[in-house]
Amino acid sequence: MKLKRGKPKFLGLVRITLRTNHYSPKTEEGYLAWIKQFIIYNNKTHPKKLIPQLEEHIDKVLGEPFYHKLL
Repeated sequence: MKLKRGKPKFLGLVRITLRTNHYSPKTEEGYLAWIKQFIIYNNKTHPKKLIPQLEEHIDKVLGEPFYHKLL
């Protein structure tokens, strides 16, 4: 089996982050499935391009700007 070198793709980065933070395998599986569905729903647009839309949606759900929750 050959190992690929270079920068990991988006889902690979998510997987690494979840494992680094000791998330359970089932949680990792669920998060990755949700992310894949979200990407497909948005016509396979890269998540980086969807961040403003995500923040807008979260603001509507929370009723206030999302970044305030991060401070």
